[in-house]
Amino acid sequence: MAVCAGDGVERWDVIDALGRLVAKSMVGVEHHRGSARYQLLETLRHFARDRTDAGGTIEGLRPGHAAYYAGLAEQAGPALMSPAELDWRPRVILELDNFRVATPWAFDAAHVDDMAFGVRILDGLMTEALLMPSSGVATRAEPALGRVDDLDPTRRGVVLAAAACHSWLIGDIGRGESLATR
Repeated sequence: MAVCAGDGVERWDVIDALGRLVAKSMVGVEHHRGSARYQLLETLRHFARDRTDAGGTIEGLRPGHAAYYAGLAEQAGPALMSPAELDWRPRVILELDNFRVATPWAFDAAHVDDMAFGVRILDGLMTEALLMPSSGVATRAEPALGRVDDLDPTRRGVVLAAAACHSWLIGDIGRGESLATR
């Protein structure tokens, strides 16, 4: 709802549409620890993706998607290193695909302001990249290296640190050291 609402679409409209799709069994809902997670059937996901791509709608949704997941990563990062880890870890694992989609989009975006969403995701989930390399979080820094000089020094450091961690994790120690000192 945070991604789809706005630009003339009210949150209640999104909730009503989602409720109708659940009632028609076009969208599944899972309840976990007091929250709901919605998922399209795979065939409907492909159909919706094709329709959304054809209409150009998806590009308009990407900044909101990236912003939402940047905020979630910022909340999740500290929580994963706290007593709340048991509540947050399943949620982060469920959302990995969304983090993986939002980050490269942000780094490929034309505006540096949109790149900040990718940096915020990397920064929030950096510990996750080290503790769970299979999450693929650190690999998302690679596409940003070509544009790292466009970022302010703090954000540049996050991207370089994530790329250095990725290099170390895959055994390319020399490249990791080069990125870390850069």
